[in-house]
Amino acid sequence: MALAVYDGLQGSPREIIDLTTVCGVTAAGLIASTGRRRRERELADVRAVAEAAQRILLDGPDPEAALDRLRGDVTGTWATHCMTTRRCS
Repeated sequence: MALAVYDGLQGSPREIIDLTTVCGVTAAGLIASTGRRRRERELADVRAVAEAAQRILLDGPDPEAALDRLRGDVTGTWATHCMTTRRCS
């Protein structure tokens, strides 16, 4: 802007084109930056879920706790069957 005044180009078509170009490039940079940040957040969320799933799958549940839950499910199913049919044999 100061150079346009110095060169006597203030208000000329060239100055308008230059300012429009600078504004356009700035707007494009802002749009690209916003999109990049959104994709980085999505990637971070997906990574967190993947890490949690990997920990669960690789470490696995406690076998004793899993058996206890299974025994409880079978016992609960049997008790429900006995109460609904009135036959527990």
